[in-house]
Amino acid sequence: MVAAITIPGLIQNAKNRERQVQLQKAYSDWNQVATKFMDEHDETLGSYIRRNGGQPTMFELTKQFTTRTYSGTAWGDSYKRYTLDGTVVPGGQPCDDTSKYSEIQGQIFNIDIVQNPKFNGPRLCIDINGKDKPNTFGIDIFSFIFTTDGHVIPEGQPHPDNDYNPGGWSVGATVKASADNCKAGSSVINTLGCTYFAINDKSPTGHGSYWKDFIGKKQYKK
Repeated sequence: MVAAITIPGLIQNAKNRERQVQLQKAYSDWNQVATKFMDEHDETLGSYIRRNGGQPTMFELTKQFTTRTYSGTAWGDSYKRYTLDGTVVPGGQPCDDTSKYSEIQGQIFNIDIVQNPKFNGPRLCIDINGKDKPNTFGIDIFSFIFTTDGHVIPEGQPHPDNDYNPGGWSVGATVKASADNCKAGSSVINTLGCTYFAINDKSPTGHGSYWKDFIGKKQYKK
């Protein structure tokens, strides 16, 4: 009986630790990608995407990888994404590179083609374990922001060039790391701030760690 109670918890903790490692690696890898892109094009990815649009940018970006690219509709029901309360995320939200998704090294990623000039952007969304479940924002899907100085930061991380236009997250703005932006809710905006807490392993509730407590003990449901 004790084993039946403890073993599932141990398995879940191991999965969460694996996701934490995958997230940290993705963060490191994409900073290298952003740096290399700027070195090769003499401008940031944000500047390039404003001048050339989403598809040409994705073409240039994915030259660095061996990728497979799909239309959003091609995934169909096989790749639904969810908020922390189990709501299906509609369409390309919160990243939409004309409904194109790319797969690299077990990840699925896509980029928001909308951003405001002179601010950080665009937004990058990464499913760190690809089509493997749970395909949920805040657990295995996270959002990052390309910066004006050629790096990538977790969404929610403070930066002088962040655009905090209220209600404008869908048109290029970013969100702050707060409990309201990392919780169970029907809108994907409720989870965009989770990346900052996940990277720093801090629970947005202020109690314990992100992976062990907020996710592992499902604090987001309380």
